[in-house]
Amino acid sequence: MADFNNDNTKIETALHGLAEETAGKADSGTVNALAAEVAQKAEQSALAAEQSARRNADSAEKAAREAADAALDKRAGAQLIRVVTMTEASDDFVVSLEDINWGDWREVHLVFQTEDTSVQCSMEFNGSSTMHVESYLGPRWHIITCPCFTPALPLGGFILPFNRGYGTFCSGSPFQKVTSLSISTYEGSFLPGTTVTIWGVK
Repeated sequence: MADFNNDNTKIETALHGLAEETAGKADSGTVNALAAEVAQKAEQSALAAEQSARRNADSAEKAAREAADAALDKRAGAQLIRVVTMTEASDDFVVSLEDINWGDWREVHLVFQTEDTSVQCSMEFNGSSTMHVESYLGPRWHIITCPCFTPALPLGGFILPFNRGYGTFCSGSPFQKVTSLSISTYEGSFLPGTTVTIWGVK
């Protein structure tokens, strides 16, 4: 009986040790599974953060590019300043230029158009004979002035279509004192719809 009991004790001890070993392995497996799940979630979170950061960087780059394009548009090419249109027939057409900042522009273009092909006209700045271009400008012509971003420069430029008698003009008065363009006709009158279109070039 002593041997029998002794053997049973050994068996119970062995079974108890095996149970503890199995439990330990089970706990280790659970821990490893949890660790893998945490690692996976951390990896997914890091990936999501990276994707979000990339989207934000792309948005910032796009906004910066659009801002740069807008800034370039303001600095380059011809830009429409405004169109002035006559609403009733008249022998005179006065266009205010007071809102033009001559220091903003390399060139300022003034394009005159009227539908009456018999019109012959003259033009002057500020209603002054010192800034006068003689008559026989036809129904469509184009004044090009060149302030070159320097409003203190003397007013000057040329007219298309070009004629040796009146193709160029200059004045002792600076651009910054120019406030109006006056156009007069000696034959017929300017019809409603006659326009002066003002462009600036940088």
